Amino acid sequence: MKKYQATQDEFVDLIDTNDKLDVLKQARERAQMGLMAWKHNFDNAKDSVEFIEGNQWDAESLAIRRAESRPTLTLNKLQQFVSRVVGDQRQNSHAILVRGGENTAEMKNIPNQNGDKEYSLAEVYQGLIMSIERNSNANAHYKAAFQHAVESGFGWLRVITEYSDDTGFDLELKIKSVRDRWSVIIDPTAQEPDFSDAKWCFISETMTKKEFEKRYPNAMVGDLDNSEYQQSNMWWFHDDVIRVTEYFTKIAYIKTLHLMSNGEVYDDEDMKNVKDELEEMGITVVNTRKVKTYKVKWYKMTAFSILEEGDWIGSTIPVVPVLGREISKNNERRFYGLVHDAKDAQIMHNYWLSAATERMSLAPKAPFIGDARSIEGYEEMWENANKKNISFLPYRSLPNGDKPSRMPPPSMPSAEIQFAINMIDEIKSSVGIYDASLGARSNETSGRAITARQRQSDTGTFVFLDNFDLAISAIGKILIECIPKVYDSTRVIRIEFQNREKDFIEINKLIRDKETGKTFLVNDLSAGKFDVIIDTGANYLTKRQETAESMLELIQYAPQIMQIAPDIVVRNLDFPDSDLLAKRLRKTLPKEMLSVEEIEEIEKEKAKIPPDPPSPEQIAAQAQLEASNAQKLTAEANMLKAKADQMKVELEKTKILSEMEKNKNLSSEMENRIKNIVAEALVEIMNDTEQKAEATKKTTLKESDKNKQEGQNV
Repeated sequence: MKKYQATQDEFVDLIDTNDKLDVLKQARERAQMGLMAWKHNFDNAKDSVEFIEGNQWDAESLAIRRAESRPTLTLNKLQQFVSRVVGDQRQNSHAILVRGGENTAEMKNIPNQNGDKEYSLAEVYQGLIMSIERNSNANAHYKAAFQHAVESGFGWLRVITEYSDDTGFDLELKIKSVRDRWSVIIDPTAQEPDFSDAKWCFISETMTKKEFEKRYPNAMVGDLDNSEYQQSNMWWFHDDVIRVTEYFTKIAYIKTLHLMSNGEVYDDEDMKNVKDELEEMGITVVNTRKVKTYKVKWYKMTAFSILEEGDWIGSTIPVVPVLGREISKNNERRFYGLVHDAKDAQIMHNYWLSAATERMSLAPKAPFIGDARSIEGYEEMWENANKKNISFLPYRSLPNGDKPSRMPPPSMPSAEIQFAINMIDEIKSSVGIYDASLGARSNETSGRAITARQRQSDTGTFVFLDNFDLAISAIGKILIECIPKVYDSTRVIRIEFQNREKDFIEINKLIRDKETGKTFLVNDLSAGKFDVIIDTGANYLTKRQETAESMLELIQYAPQIMQIAPDIVVRNLDFPDSDLLAKRLRKTLPKEMLSVEEIEEIEKEKAKIPPDPPSPEQIAAQAQLEASNAQKLTAEANMLKAKADQMKVELEKTKILSEMEKNKNLSSEMENRIKNIVAEALVEIMNDTEQKAEATKKTTLKESDKNKQEGQNV
């Protein structure tokens, strides 16, 4: 076998320094470079968010029009499109599914604490991830990050560790989102779509100067007059608010792998723990090779002071972006939200409606025309006719019969209104969402045509959901890598499933072999490799409702379903105790309609049910039966005793005659003595037999009397 030789390129960036000055200098340089690289994304994101909130007039136009008292209407059409895409994500579930990789099929299942179920290691990982999501309130964090991506083009998720409670040292994993989407700067040179190969990342938070000085009294916050770091300092320090930043940096190092004669692979760290055991089993090293791998360092810092530091347990920076639409320009990755291309159409919509409103407001109100003599004495009322709602206007009748009349009102500004309406269609085409998808009636008449238009809208915005699945998959990979390192002690953990059921298992259990005295680790979470896939679709409750509706509709055409599968139908109905009713219905079905697992479950439930107490009639009948049996047993015992006595007498006679035949020459005195001994032995045997029979009879009668008394009491 050819030995592996690392190339020179694989040993780049292997510098791991403990010099804090070097770390701080590197962090400042990376922060400055990251700010410049992400500036376009940050500026565009802020503009998009402002637009969605309704700030859709530029400052110059707004100032001019307001100075001239001209209308600046904002009829925001963008929020409904954002809500539609966000709502689509919230109506569907995005579950992390774990599938077994190499050698997992050969591993033993892990039993639960009750001992009535077993789970594969992949099922344990998936159940534990669902439990982590539940404890983290991950669903809310997923929603927040996805909404940020739809609004501005990017949001952020992260994985952290926390102590499970305040009384111990057990850690647990948590999933969080980053509320301030502009506080994260990640390595812009990363090539992977999910930034999993990023070499560094910053997550900042602001802190008041007073609080900072109280928590870190000896720390430096930076010098704004230092021209060398002026730009980066403006990010680290501003007025009375100090920016404290988490800094993740990925450091490469060389690790030696050892291929053993049994096919297993260990690194240097693992070899220290199992070297003696391998030597005892005769397992030797077949081959070694050096590989480049990574570790992640974590710092909490300002521009010129490291406040805290530590090591992250994984080899990947635990920060994952949730991205929107992406465009690469000049080797830069630019991200856009849903409304980026619809801004101009929204601006024009606001402008033309403002123009129509302005034209209508400036047009003179329709005046009255008539002979001045006809309103003599009523001039004040006619002057206020266009200002007040006057129910009656008197006038003087003239000989020619003329009377005051109103001129036609000004015409509607149809051109401006038509332009504004056209802009709504432009907004829809820009975001890729049409009337049918928004619930409005359109030209489509058939259900198939409406579904096709809705599907067209879903395709136009599918990039957001697809990128969200990519981010959830990255979270799943980080969790799988970190789970065996965090949950590495003997403890009981909770696992959960999509149907909201949960169970408890004990992991990393140590068992001592009584014969050898050695300790073995069972239910080890570090064994095996796993793959992550994302299951996207309706959530569990929605699926259950759809299933119930389909079943009830099917029963109308095939009522025999209720005869062969009533438990399955009832279990999917959404009402309290439907599961309990389904279990009772299953017990009424013939066994040939049930699976082996269902039959075993029913038998286990029956075994747990204690028997019903006997009725008074049953107790009396049982007592009578026992008394009858006691009499029969007594008679049989007497018969057996008589037969035994007769057999013993015959046997003894045979023995005596035999002895007498052998000893004919014995004296008559000896002969009499032998006869006496035999006679005494026979008497003793008969007495012993009678005593045993009498004791058996008394015991039987006592039991019979006891049963009779219990029957009378009942």
